[in-house]
Amino acid sequence: MHHLTLQQRTPRRLALSLAALAVVGTAATGLAAAPAQAAPPRPATFRIQAALAPRDPVVVGVSKTKKVPLSMAVTESSANASATDVVLDGGPKIYRVPLAEGESFDGLTFFDATITLRPSALTNDQAGPWPTTFRILDDQPEAAVTNDLQVLRATRLKVNASPEPVRAGGTVTVTGLLERANWDRGRYLPYSGRPLDLQFRTTNGTYATIKSLKTSTAGTVRTTVTSGTQDGYYRLVFAGTGSSGSSHTAGDFVDVR
Repeated sequence: MHHLTLQQRTPRRLALSLAALAVVGTAATGLAAAPAQAAPPRPATFRIQAALAPRDPVVVGVSKTKKVPLSMAVTESSANASATDVVLDGGPKIYRVPLAEGESFDGLTFFDATITLRPSALTNDQAGPWPTTFRILDDQPEAAVTNDLQVLRATRLKVNASPEPVRAGGTVTVTGLLERANWDRGRYLPYSGRPLDLQFRTTNGTYATIKSLKTSTAGTVRTTVTSGTQDGYYRLVFAGTGSSGSSHTAGDFVDVR
């Protein structure tokens, strides 16, 4: 198993209640099977009430590390959970991280960890859902909850709208480039065959899609539109995929005269 960097959280006051927890699964321990004439099985003592992981995808580029908080809330009846961990199935690599016991309140005990994802340690085939299992190992049978953590390759977009200025009713040419983080090679490379939306808004309006485009083998797009009578901003938007994060450009302003 590969071990990720673990930063144990310092104890802190948690302004949470059970109703505020994002419950992504529950698991209760049952009775341990006992052979004939064996001692009676001990009753279940723990229940994983909530397993908390980021709701939004974790999008990783090619240089900056990403820190991901993980937390498990456990109800406790008669004993302390002394062995807890979280196992992340990152495609061809399996990561195991111990959880540190934190604060207890409202009948819950929290176990926390922060993992650090470094682009240099990731490979392209790891992008996508990572089944993430929170476990209490010293319960019999083991208590566990599994939820998917989305780890995606970052994308970035560029756009240019010209000429600036343009006459009312004139032609505006919009060009752009979509690139995606390549973890294997440690840099961004063109992302071909991907759908993009070209959007426009006036200086006091909201963005609306005016054209749908697809990137070339070089990751580029080029199109023309007819300007109206108002100044405005053009931008490109990529919705993302199951392995790649979404992105959009800032608006490129065109003055209409």
